[in-house]
Amino acid sequence: MGGVRIRLPVWWAAAFALCALWGRFVLLEKVVPQPDNDTQCYAEGAQAIRLGENPYTFGEGCYLYHPALATALSFLPEVEPRIRAQGAFVVLALAAGLLCAAVAGGAGLIGSPFGLLPFALLFTPTVQGAVGTGNVALVLSLSLAAALLVLRRAPSAAGVLLAVATLLKSVPGIFLLYLAVSAIRRRDRGDATAAVTGLALVTAAMLLPWTREFFEVSSRMVDLHADEVRNFAWIAWIHQVFEVPTPSPWPVLAMAAAAAVTLGLRRRDDTAADWAILSALTLAASPVSWTMGFSLLFLPVAVLLRRTIDAPPFARRGPGGAREVARIGVLAVTAACAGFPGPFWNPDAMVLALVPMDAPLLAAAMLWADGNQRRAPDVADDPVPLT
Repeated sequence: MGGVRIRLPVWWAAAFALCALWGRFVLLEKVVPQPDNDTQCYAEGAQAIRLGENPYTFGEGCYLYHPALATALSFLPEVEPRIRAQGAFVVLALAAGLLCAAVAGGAGLIGSPFGLLPFALLFTPTVQGAVGTGNVALVLSLSLAAALLVLRRAPSAAGVLLAVATLLKSVPGIFLLYLAVSAIRRRDRGDATAAVTGLALVTAAMLLPWTREFFEVSSRMVDLHADEVRNFAWIAWIHQVFEVPTPSPWPVLAMAAAAAVTLGLRRRDDTAADWAILSALTLAASPVSWTMGFSLLFLPVAVLLRRTIDAPPFARRGPGGAREVARIGVLAVTAACAGFPGPFWNPDAMVLALVPMDAPLLAAAMLWADGNQRRAPDVADDPVPLT
């Protein structure tokens, strides 16, 4: 990618300044840690593991994640709710800043003036809501973006990060499927190492106590959340609009898995775009999609931005120019949904919810079209290390 380049120390200084401004003028005034937030559910799960109890029925019974998370948290000391909420607040605030840096790096924007644009996401309701409620969506998105960054230099670490993401929300397992197929298709040792590491960890986690109970809870997850406000999942929308029993999530999940296999089989020349497509599909295929989960669209937004920078609109006539105009439109819609999905939810006008629900699919389709237009490998589009 041509254009003006910024020295790395200057880039990091500017990124740090944006994070500092965010912390001072957004977090301190608008996001106040609450004693009773999502971290309460994680704390109850951890306490249940320490006591040898069922984490899915202990306390309020609000713990819904894989027992691996509760097991890991059980090694932390118990603290009073206010301190626990503040600790989660600090950790997730740090995760938000690192996520923006990882997204910029994964899209190959570090060192570019445009690389600072992902940090604008710090000022959006998506990030504020995730930090303020102790939601793990930011950790999930960070794990996926960071895995892209370290995939070539430290594939084992990428596998660990993908395993963490899979154990948090299950659907990101399509990344491991993609790497496994890609390793066979391209005989890539790095992809194979990451896939084997991630799959081994996920398999080992399945041997933990209470895993069977986790699958039982997961099977009821869609019905449990189908009627809740701001669940942007297609399944919930169909259920509420047409007042029908909750549809099965398996067809949508199967389509996401098929897309991962297809990406792995093609002769790809753009790992970042493949990763962005999978991030978009992870959100689109999820049976439960809260507004905080739209941080998964940060990477597709950044990669689409990179495409727009590399091929300025109206630079040429014909189909090529039309494609650039279409990319700008998809970029605008996806960016709006990534940062501000909430306004699209209106119980009196449910049709608006179709916009953020379709944004991941639009982003994936555009990135897929871009990949099919590319004839030769472009080294600049590989993940750019942060160091």
